[in-house]
Amino acid sequence: MRIIVLTCLCVLYAIVGYSQKHSLTYEEARKVFETIPTDSLSKISVYEVEDTLKYNYLLRFKPGEIITYDNATYKISGKKTLYLQHCGKITIDPKLSLKEINRIEKVIIEKYKQGELFENLINQYSIIKDAGEANTIITINGWVPEREKAFKKHEKDKIFALNVPSLNSYQIILKREPMFSEKVVEVYIPEHKSLYYRL
Repeated sequence: MRIIVLTCLCVLYAIVGYSQKHSLTYEEARKVFETIPTDSLSKISVYEVEDTLKYNYLLRFKPGEIITYDNATYKISGKKTLYLQHCGKITIDPKLSLKEINRIEKVIIEKYKQGELFENLINQYSIIKDAGEANTIITINGWVPEREKAFKKHEKDKIFALNVPSLNSYQIILKREPMFSEKVVEVYIPEHKSLYYRL
C-alpha cells in the first residue's frame, strides 16, 4: 500500500511540475484538483474591469465546479471583492540568514528616513531589479493574513518590514495611495501554491 501511495504522489508531482511549462489537459488538471487539498492549491483572480468577458463567463459557475476557458482549466472558488494597495516593494534575498535579513531591513528603513530615494534602495537591496517595484499594486485581503494586518496597522507613506517566513518572503514596504477595491472571481489553478506563490 505504501508503495502505491508513493507512486501516486510521484505521478502527481510530475504532473504539477509539467504544468509549470505546459498547459494540462482537462483530465490532467482534474486529477490535480482531486488530489491536492483545496487550501493548498494556487489561486488567481479574474478582475471584472481588466477581463470583463472572462469574468462574466466564470460568474455562471458555482464554487467547486471545474471548467475550461481559453485552453486553461480552473476550479471555481467564488466571487469576491479584493482590496488593493499601491506601494513600493523591496524584496530581500530569502537565502540570507534571518539575522542578516533583519539587519538589512533596519538599514533600508533608516536610509529611507534619512532621505534616500526608494528607487535607489530597490537597486541596492532588492533581488527584483525592476523600476515598477517602486509603485506597484498588491492585494491586501488575499490568503496572506500577515499582509492584511501589516497594511491595516500602518498609515500612508509609512515604511515597514513585511515578513512571511512560512512563505519564505521578506520585504520592505512603502505604503502609498489609499486602498481601493475591485470585484473579482477567484479560481484555483492546477498547481500547489508553494510552486506558484508570488507576494
